Amino acid sequence: MGLGLAAALSAATPAEAAGNTVRKGTMRIGAERLANIGARLDDPETAFFFSALTTLASQGQFTMQYPRAGFDYFIIDGLSVGGNAGVSFNTLGAGTFGLAVLPRVGYAFDLSKAIEFWPRGGIGVHFVDYGVGDDATGVLTLEGMFLIEIVPHALFEFGPFLDVAFGNNWPIETGGTAGLAIEF
Repeated sequence: MGLGLAAALSAATPAEAAGNTVRKGTMRIGAERLANIGARLDDPETAFFFSALTTLASQGQFTMQYPRAGFDYFIIDGLSVGGNAGVSFNTLGAGTFGLAVLPRVGYAFDLSKAIEFWPRGGIGVHFVDYGVGDDATGVLTLEGMFLIEIVPHALFEFGPFLDVAFGNNWPIETGGTAGLAIEF
């Protein structure tokens, strides 16, 4: 009986239940952070935000959440290296220009035949020009993306993020995000 239970539990592990993880040599191109909801943990005046295909910029406040293009390559089964970059421009007031470049590493594995979990993290830079001066900071970014295949090779991704800025009075932002990816 004990041996049967052990065999049943080992058969129920996510990797075996789903078959395999993302294979070595797979490439993914993504449209990331297309919609975001979250909080700025250190700024009560702009504590909560929502953005969809845009960024928030008003009265000198700027969120690091704006659409980004991503690229990742799986160097071995499950292990990815890549990053994302985003550009934002808002014409409010003097105009606000934002730029993000964030290299990252991740590990993807199947939770089921339909759902994959892809935690990833990296360190990069965010730059903002408010039209009256500019500001830049290093950022640690962590994401826990869940992916669902819409059609073969097209994926919908969603999950939590945490962006921790290293200086210059930039905010710590956390919340949820969604995007799309294709793989080949």
